[in-house]
Amino acid sequence: MFQVWSSEGPEIIVPPEFLDELKGLSDTYLSSIAGLAEMFQSRYTTIPIEDNHFGIHFAKTILTKNLGKVLPGMIEELNYVLPQHFDSYPTRVFVGPNLCRNPSWLQTTESYSKDVFISSSILKVFPTFSRHMIKWFIPQIWSISRHNRRAAQIVEEALKDRFETKPKIPDEVEFKESLDATHGIWELLPDELKRDYDFQGRGQLGLAAAGIHTTSTLVTNCIYSLAQFPEYAPILKEEIEDVRRDTGGGEWTLEALGQLKKLESFMKENLRLFASGVTSFRRKVLLPITLTNGTILPVGSYVSAPLLAISIAPSIYGPSSETFSGFRFYNHQPHSDSKQPPSQLTSTTSTSPFFGLGKHACPGRFFAALEAKLLLVEMLRRYEFRLKEGEGRPRDVVFNSLRIVKPGGEVLVRDLKGRKV
Repeated sequence: MFQVWSSEGPEIIVPPEFLDELKGLSDTYLSSIAGLAEMFQSRYTTIPIEDNHFGIHFAKTILTKNLGKVLPGMIEELNYVLPQHFDSYPTRVFVGPNLCRNPSWLQTTESYSKDVFISSSILKVFPTFSRHMIKWFIPQIWSISRHNRRAAQIVEEALKDRFETKPKIPDEVEFKESLDATHGIWELLPDELKRDYDFQGRGQLGLAAAGIHTTSTLVTNCIYSLAQFPEYAPILKEEIEDVRRDTGGGEWTLEALGQLKKLESFMKENLRLFASGVTSFRRKVLLPITLTNGTILPVGSYVSAPLLAISIAPSIYGPSSETFSGFRFYNHQPHSDSKQPPSQLTSTTSTSPFFGLGKHACPGRFFAALEAKLLLVEMLRRYEFRLKEGEGRPRDVVFNSLRIVKPGGEVLVRDLKGRKV
């Protein structure tokens, strides 16, 4: 256990053996919301973190329960967007079929994510007391205000046909084909918020930023690995075609996608070695905490799990822990060792905290895993990937605790049917 000084303040890196006792603590002791709010400076960037519990509820319960019902729409949208902007196809689930191809909305969500990241990074350079003044000199803050206004307009347009209906579905939802996150969250709102389009617009921008970033990072790293290790592609394609043949060869279903165990292992190995951060399970300490070894976590500090260190720990992944092995989790046989990492992509344990840990683990991880797997299936069936001659894998960029896919990274792509890419 050690302490570093991050851009948010003192951060205590907690080894895996203490994570299980921390993950069960209530929000009065450890707050993931406060940690994220400080990381992205939500007080100034207005990114909806503290007040986005409706979106979290939708993603965690309603969307997760109805993945099979949104899958046909995802397939339709994916066939439409490939090979151009593959990272935009999850938008179908966020704003529905009428708005997901709206150029204004796509541009707004893409720019919003960048502006929040840049502005929050700039703000943290300055002392806390000065940030409420400094924000007015940051161009991205002004851009975020424009994005919020545009999002409010778009959400109002999407909901204008819902004014007269007030369905009561706090916990159980019959997920209809037209029910997307915009409509689904609206139906969860109390009456006083149903016409607050600024609130709902910011919520949709927050969902889009989280959903698109997670999927695009994972899929991009998988593509880089297919280019770097081309020997995996034939095996993965064979599995895909075998499953399609065994399931009748029609449209993909949740059950059929769930049978792609080699592909899931390949995805998790990319998540392990190329995670989107060097830490995980980030929390802010709100009340003093005494660990079982006597260590006291002081109020105002932050705690995190050493994700990068866990990912390459020989005690967990063996002597080849720093080597890419695409079928590591497929070949893994569970045994009595409690440190053994689970093979499922979305599992959250102290040895596999890639989507967080505890009750505040990523609420949309099942949807993110589904959209990433579906996208990789189609890309494997359509394209072949190679590194540029004489060049290696594009290197990630590490900024504070974030790990970002290198902007502008390129690989060679060949359409297997000779179509223009």
